[in-house]
Amino acid sequence: MDLNPSTFVLEVANFLILVWLLKRFLYQPVSAAIDERRRQIARTVDEAHETQAAAEALRMQYESRLADWETEKRQARETFKRELEAERQRALGELEKALEAEREKAQVLIERQRRDMESDLKREALRLSRQFAARFLERLAGPEMEAALLRMFGEDLAAMPPEHWLALTRALEEPERAEAEIASAFPLKPESCADLTRLIETRTGRTITWRFRQDPALICGIRLRAGHRVLSANVSEELKFFANGAENSLGGG
Repeated sequence: MDLNPSTFVLEVANFLILVWLLKRFLYQPVSAAIDERRRQIARTVDEAHETQAAAEALRMQYESRLADWETEKRQARETFKRELEAERQRALGELEKALEAEREKAQVLIERQRRDMESDLKREALRLSRQFAARFLERLAGPEMEAALLRMFGEDLAAMPPEHWLALTRALEEPERAEAEIASAFPLKPESCADLTRLIETRTGRTITWRFRQDPALICGIRLRAGHRVLSANVSEELKFFANGAENSLGGG
């Protein structure tokens, strides 16, 4: 086969035209399609990365929230335990206060009952003592004891302070005329009456109208009444004074 220049040139031209046609109509669309595919793959990879990052962020957020929730639960349990312990301590404190108040009330009641019982026993003992002393002195009472009480009464009058004599004198000045009464459990001897009335009139400076009477309720002894003043030395009133003094001491205790 002969290869002439014109044929060679035509062959080269045909080849170049073919290459241009392939590049123009085949290579460029394919290349563009490949580039587009690559871009889609890149976008998909980017989206996948973004999704993975978002999923990782959500996971971390969930784990963080879960940890916070566990912390909150633990703190809530601890707070509840502290509040429960505080409430228990408060309730125990109130219970102890209430029990202490009840104990104090019971102690006060017991002490009051004890004092009342002691007072009752003492009053009963005093009553029995007074009753025994009254019966004993009633058996001992007689003119001889009354004479001794009269002498004691006269000695007490003689030793009486001036202010007491002044009070007795003023008591005798109250009525229109001075009157006084001497009561005795037994009849008094005239000389004993005279000594006693003379002493009183001398110390008061008054002439007194005297009344004498017998009063068995005195048991033994005498009682002088001048106006509102009463002076006595007798068993009955001494026993009453003893009983009243004891009652007052019991009431004051």
